[in-house]
Amino acid sequence: VKLARRAPWKSHLFDIEEEDEERATRSGKSGGESASAAAQPKALYALYPDTSGGWRIQCVPEARSGFASRKLLPAAWRGQRDEDLAKLIGIEGAVFCHAGGFIGGNRTFE
Repeated sequence: VKLARRAPWKSHLFDIEEEDEERATRSGKSGGESASAAAQPKALYALYPDTSGGWRIQCVPEARSGFASRKLLPAAWRGQRDEDLAKLIGIEGAVFCHAGGFIGGNRTFE
């Protein structure tokens, strides 16, 4: 999910997913998924501009509450910063990847 600006995206994302599941259930689809929900996998990451003009990547949590993520950033990136991270991932402008793997930053979106 790419956001044009910072926003409380987590609650909105879960609202949309719950609405999709409810529609699928009402329409009688098996497995609780509509055809459109089945065609599009659930979001794993949110990308949004940060307050310094850079960009953040944040893992989508598994549930509304709790800290478990659907998919953490790669283990090799975790705890890396600046040039070390940029060389590792092959993207200029890398700022950081949190040691926990749930968030990272870059100077540009690209």
